[in-house]
Amino acid sequence: GINWNKQISGISEDLHSTFFIDMSIGWAVGKSGAILKTTNGGKDWIRQSSGLTNRLSEIYFINSNVGWAVGSSGTILKTTNSGINWDIITNTTINNLTSVFFIDKNIGWTVGENIVLRSTDGGESWTGQGIESCYLVSVKFIDENTGWAVGYRDYRYNYSGIILKTIFGGILPPFSNSAIKGEIDSAYQIYNKNIIR
Repeated sequence: GINWNKQISGISEDLHSTFFIDMSIGWAVGKSGAILKTTNGGKDWIRQSSGLTNRLSEIYFINSNVGWAVGSSGTILKTTNSGINWDIITNTTINNLTSVFFIDKNIGWTVGENIVLRSTDGGESWTGQGIESCYLVSVKFIDENTGWAVGYRDYRYNYSGIILKTIFGGILPPFSNSAIKGEIDSAYQIYNKNIIR
């Protein structure tokens, strides 16, 4: 991270998230349904068709073929062929979604504006809970039960950072363990260790 080299995306839309499965293969997502893929470490980016114009906030892959992207107005996309095709997943929310994470090919979560959703069938269907006045921006799990989500409560613009933890796979309401002023923008997961940063 000492030196950074500018790479050319080839598009004009803002980009919001990137995910790499190895040193070569990765994706980026952003405004207007933009999805880009690289197979050479970002030297070249190829646009993939998402089939929509909603903002995409985050992308996550469990392997080189299977991945998900989430975004505004409850948008959830899934691919099973490395992004050649993206399927729009119908779900029960119109809330903005900001983060997605899967622990394996079946079990995953997405969070966003006043909501946590959980899937046990690879993202084909979702169930969840509303979280009042809480804008969650990142979610990570270390196994199918234990995970964290971070974000903020606005309280009419008097922002209060929030950290939520669950030991029930997000099925039961998580509890808050934060008294931080301002926003918290990211959670980081390390496999097999109860560390999040």
